Formats: sequence, structure tokens, C-alpha cells
Amino acid sequence: MKKTRQTKKIEPFGVSTKCRKAPGRHIDLLLYIHLYRVFMIEIEGFEWDGGNWPKCGKHGLSKADIEHAVQSATFRIPDPNPSEPRFRTASRAPNGRPVFIVYVLRERKGLFYLRPLSARYMHGKEVRRYEQFEQKLA
Repeated sequence: MKKTRQTKKIEPFGVSTKCRKAPGRHIDLLLYIHLYRVFMIEIEGFEWDGGNWPKCGKHGLSKADIEHAVQSATFRIPDPNPSEPRFRTASRAPNGRPVFIVYVLRERKGLFYLRPLSARYMHGKEVRRYEQFEQKLA
């Protein structure tokens, strides 16, 4: 009789996270990466300037939409970029449309800031995959 190896089913994005609004302006960002390491980072705020806002805003999302989507994100995954650690996230804007956001965490004077690099509404195929993922979490 042949032995079969049972493997644990891994979710399509491989990462689960929780993000909650803490009292005041702080956001606690909890990342479970590959189910091995847990990071709890207190985010002081969002970093917006002339370098990232035009790129994020050109796709029709406002700063408030992007901040809301990051705070209510269902999942976050590390982006494999050798030069700088980035994260990808998917969530819904306040209007209910799914959005895709890429961001980095920056540290200044011991405080962490979330700097969005790219934000856009998802395409049809991405929306279907995201909605399937949401149903699995429900």
C-alpha cells in the first residue's frame, strides 16, 4: 500500500493579518508572515508627499479611500522586492469597490509611517479572486 503524504492546505495569499484602529491616531498592524513570524507594529500615520500622492491619486482613489482600505485590509503579503521591503494588500474602499495597494513602512525618529506607493481599483479577474477569498474567510 502506497503511503500518501498529507500536506496542510495553504490559503492563496499565504498570510493572514489583522489591522485595527487604536485609540487616537495610531494604527496597530499585525502581520502573520508564513505562519512563522509575527510582527506587531504601531503605525503613527501615513506619509504623503509629491512623490507618492500623484501616483496613487491618478487611479481615482482619494487619500481617505486609501487610508480606509489599508486600515480595514483583509490580508497583507510581503512583496518580493530585493531593494526595499514592500507589502501588498487588498481591501474595499468606502464605496465598496475592491482596491489593491502597495506600500512600504518607513521609520523616522523611532516612529513608523505607512507610505503608499501604488493604489488602484482591482480589475475584473482580481475582483473575482478577491471575492472568492473573502467568502472563504466568512
